[in-house]
Amino acid sequence: MSSDALIQDSAPTTPRGQARALVVEDSPAMRQEIAAALSECGYAVATAGSGIEAIRLADQQPDVVLVDLVLPDLSGFNVCRTICWRRSETRPPRRPETRPPCGAVS
Repeated sequence: MSSDALIQDSAPTTPRGQARALVVEDSPAMRQEIAAALSECGYAVATAGSGIEAIRLADQQPDVVLVDLVLPDLSGFNVCRTICWRRSETRPPRRPETRPPCGAVS
């Protein structure tokens, strides 16, 4: 399977218990590398190329969000603040049932 097939441009649908990750990176090559590494570790990965897109996808309650601090539309800090605020206003954070095993990602 190619690494392109591992990357999704929308929120993932996962089997019960599979951890979900959201990768927010404006560089397509870097976004693809990070998503492929997380997929190899057992995560279902959604990707976003902008802060606005990340905030929209975060409504799907990913277990982990990796955010580039310098994005074209919003700062990564503002993306994190907004995601945290929206989670606290709408529902408690989702707790993963299992954590996929994974070695160090370089």
